[in-house]
Amino acid sequence: GMNINQMADQIIAGESLLAINGTVNAKKSGVTAWGAAFSENMIGSILSSWGTAAVNVFGNAMMVGRHVANVAIAARLGAWTMGDNANQHQVGEAMAYLFGTLMSQKDAGKAAYISMRTTEPYGGSAKFEGTRDKAISGKALNLGGPASHIADVYGNVARAPMERILGPTDAFYKVIAERGMWAQLAYRQATKEQRELGLSPTEFSARLRDILENPTEEGLARAVEHGEYMTFTNPLADFGRNMQKIINSATVFKLLVPVYRTPANISKVGFMEDSPLGVAFPSQREKLFPTILPGNKSLTPLQIEDAEMARSRMMMGMGIMTWMALTAWAGDLTGSGPS
Repeated sequence: GMNINQMADQIIAGESLLAINGTVNAKKSGVTAWGAAFSENMIGSILSSWGTAAVNVFGNAMMVGRHVANVAIAARLGAWTMGDNANQHQVGEAMAYLFGTLMSQKDAGKAAYISMRTTEPYGGSAKFEGTRDKAISGKALNLGGPASHIADVYGNVARAPMERILGPTDAFYKVIAERGMWAQLAYRQATKEQRELGLSPTEFSARLRDILENPTEEGLARAVEHGEYMTFTNPLADFGRNMQKIINSATVFKLLVPVYRTPANISKVGFMEDSPLGVAFPSQREKLFPTILPGNKSLTPLQIEDAEMARSRMMMGMGIMTWMALTAWAGDLTGSGPS
């Protein structure tokens, strides 16, 4: 069974956040040391092409553009879609978000550099899942002598696509997403206060600056959550976590499905949030058609915000799908270059 005292000693001795994650995950996993090493090597091989790195950069940039467009739509349709409830998204939030991302480029570059230099994923979450910290190493494989050094060197090479390319890329986009979300929330609050208190343009600007310079714990938490969502590194729901446990329960499962969380999050965005298939999932229906919680007289602000974004995402996704279908039907979109 699990020795709590031994596990606590290993956590205290961990040199990094990733090492702590490795200790905890190793205790939960049924994957052997060599199985974890083979899995880590397979993940590195899958992610080693420059095409994968380019897709990661382009995909993260597309997510930023998607969010800006969705916020702009949600702000303009919110009052109509929510009926008598005051819409949460305000016109101008999309530009505030974009401004926040542009103003954070320098800090995002620093975060990417630190991640590349230290091999630590920004925020402790990454696109790749491992049952142990640095599975391909002399220590993890209990090797000695020259074999240990060879394993250490090869492990650094095998993990390079994850630690030196994808990790820094995600760090860059997480920072700009976090700053963008905080700018968006700050603009929303300042706009509501201007409307309620009748603030002048000068007072509005001063209030907005004050909010930006004094973030709340709730605002920071939402910014971090948004950064993980935008890079597909956010935690899985109950079903996804159960699947992850099954995959981590045996070496053969881990070799068959070396990476699960990121593809699952990507599929959730594409098939649940941006397509009509989303109505088939209870969690998505709850966001699209929220009901008043017991003890409340109306929907909560977060329920309204989630509904506005869920409807905006589905509307824009269906619009793009319809355009692509009509373009393909007309023969202008074939999926291949000229013959």
